[in-house]
Formats: sequence, C-alpha cells, structure tokens
Amino acid sequence: MGDELQDPRERAAELIERGEGLRMVVAQDTGFFTVEPERIEGILGLLDDAMGLMWEVTERYDGATGGPDVTEAVLAPQELADLSFVGRSELRELRESLETAAESRNTWKIISESDRAVARTTRALVPIEAALREYSGLTPNTRRWYDIDDALEIRRAYVDFWIEARRHGTPKDADIVDRLRHFSTKIAELRKAKIYPFLRIDDRLEIRAIQKRIFAHLEDPGPDPALAGGRLWQDMVGFFDLLMHINRREELLEHDRLLAGRLLRELSDPASLSDPVSAETHERLRSLASQEPGLDPLLVADDPSRASAYTEPLNKLLQRLLAR
Repeated sequence: MGDELQDPRERAAELIERGEGLRMVVAQDTGFFTVEPERIEGILGLLDDAMGLMWEVTERYDGATGGPDVTEAVLAPQELADLSFVGRSELRELRESLETAAESRNTWKIISESDRAVARTTRALVPIEAALREYSGLTPNTRRWYDIDDALEIRRAYVDFWIEARRHGTPKDADIVDRLRHFSTKIAELRKAKIYPFLRIDDRLEIRAIQKRIFAHLEDPGPDPALAGGRLWQDMVGFFDLLMHINRREELLEHDRLLAGRLLRELSDPASLSDPVSAETHERLRSLASQEPGLDPLLVADDPSRASAYTEPLNKLLQRLLAR
C-alpha cells in the first residue's frame, strides 16, 4: 500500500465531514434556487475521493483473514472489501447521473441528484469508517447523518398520513373538500416540524407539489368539482404509498426485524391472546404499516384488536424480513 492509505480512518472521517458540508439546503416556499458550479465540482470531487478510498480499502482487505490491524469487528475483512467494491460501483453511477443532470441545466434535477449523491456517499462511507476503527481497536464514531431516531420520526409522519388516508376510505363527493383541506393542514404542520429538513429533497418537492395542487383545487375546483377532487384524492393516496417506500431503508429493515420479533413474542403469550392490545402496543405496531397486507387492516382500524389477530400476519412479516 502507498502512504496515502496509512490512515484510511481519518480519510473516511474527513470525507464524511465534507459530505455534511455539501448537503443541499433548499428554501421551502420559493421557486428560486441557484446551484453554484463550485458546489457541483465539490460534490464530484467528494465522489472521486470516496471512490479512491474505497478502491484502496478493497485492495487492502480483499482476501484478508486477520492481521495486526484486525480485531473483533462487526464486519469481517472480506465483507469490508466487498462493501467497498459495491459502494464504489454505486458512486460511479451517482457521478454519471449528476454529470448528466448538470448538463441538462434542469435546476431541480441537479438539486435532486446532488442531494442523492451526497447522501449515498456518506451512507456508504459510515460503515467503512466504523469497521476501520474497530479493526484498530477504536470505538466507532457516532454519526447523526443516518440517525435511526431521525428515520423513525420521519416514518412516523409518513405512517400517520398513510393510515389516516385509509381509515375512513375514499370520501364521498360532498366530503372531499373537507378531507383535502384537512390533509393540506397536516402537510403544513409537517413542513414546520423540526424533522422536515431531514426529509429527502425528492420527498419534500413532492409533498409541496401535492399541497399546491390541493390549494389550487380549493380555490378553483373547475366545472366538475367531484371528479377533479376524486382524482386529486387518488393521486394523494398514491403519493402516500410511495412515501412508505421508506420501509426499504436498511437501518429501518434491521429495526423492524427486531421490533416484529419482540412484538410477536409479547402477543403470543397465551394469557393475553384474547385481550385487546394496549394503546402503547398498537402504536408500536403502527410503525410496521404498509409491509404486510394481513396486518394493515388491523392498524387502520379505529380500535385495537385482540392480540391473537396480530400474531399470524406478524409472523408472515417477520419471516419476510428475516429472508431479506
């Protein structure tokens, strides 16, 4: 190895810090945003340097089984080499996508691709940095970028939209305006929440777009208000379905494996199978929404069901999560 890999831990930490400084901050209520060429160059440089580090890590740990710098760690050396190899391939694709966006001069596409590039670069580097520190007997750094608490808080907001949209089904023509106005208020509350800046920029743009469409409909419903309102309602519910793709995040998958297992053990207690679950347990179950068709009707219902009703769909969900 060359001198530049003498301390890859510090290089990984420096790249993560650079990524945090390159995060895209977009004004919420204006349509104006300028992406400076220097920022794009900075992100491209971050991608290049991260790919360089990952290549060197792959070279160092590919085929390794141990050594003076390898202690007991979460990732084995070969797993770290494989992780770096896959990460480098992903970053190469991200770089190409960002360059294409920059050439298109589509501001929002540039913003979206920049945000995605920085976020995924950091996400790829965090486990590599942690493993490198563990191999040297050091405690991994605590990183807020993909804090599980942030991810859970964002998902709670998405779940709340998803469940409430389904709780009373498709509204009647006479009720659509009130329901749309209600969700417009909920969106406004989300946009004021402290967690809002941590949402993906793509999600924020779509949330804002749905809110604008609701405002426009409320102001001018057109010649057939019921038809237009019904279509907007279906589009909004479809968008809430897309938001639930947050469940695919690796950190949430791991969280949900543990949660589903714990809940299944608790609810399988013969002494409580015939009793309704507590409000606290039902709230914990709600976080698993949109992942198992047999579980969803129970979560959407106004009142908690008996514990026995949850065990079969929970077991199906757990088996699927364990198979991933």
